Amino acid sequence: MHEIDPGFGWHIWATDLCLAALHRRGTGPARIVRIPLFHNSFGDFSLPPAFHASIAVLNEKWRDLGAIATLNGTFGATV
Repeated sequence: MHEIDPGFGWHIWATDLCLAALHRRGTGPARIVRIPLFHNSFGDFSLPPAFHASIAVLNEKWRDLGAIATLNGTFGATV
């Protein structure tokens, strides 16, 4: 079973759930469909400090993956 990691706070938790499901195949009924999306939000096109803190958690947790594509950009060790 996949669970939301509280270390992410509000941001990036769904990306983490998707990565967990992809890397733990056979542990549940989750299916990931890779489709192009865009983040349909209005704002000043800057990401809040809490987002960057969540990205740091994501990069540490999944550091062996290198680049990780999200709706807000590509992040990771090789970016």
